[in-house]
Amino acid sequence: QRRDEQLRSLHAEHQAQQSKVDAWRDRCEAAEACALARGSLHRAELARHRATLDEQNLALGSATGALEAERNERRRAELTLGAEVDALRRGLAAEHDAARAAV
Repeated sequence: QRRDEQLRSLHAEHQAQQSKVDAWRDRCEAAEACALARGSLHRAELARHRATLDEQNLALGSATGALEAERNERRRAELTLGAEVDALRRGLAAEHDAARAAV
């Protein structure tokens, strides 16, 4: 009878320990699921930020290209204007030389 009581006591203790182990395992699994969910959320957030940065980068590239084209157009206009001014100066100098020669 004493042996039976000891066995029942050990069995009860074993069940109590098993319940603690099961509870701990459940908590660990819940924590792991939570960490995975947080990781997924974090990855989604990073992907969203990356997409935003990509959009901004494309917009910046387009704006830079437009500014570059405008700068090149302005430079061509300056060169054309400079050539016209040089041609006018040469024309005036030639007229001035012709007027001096006629005198």
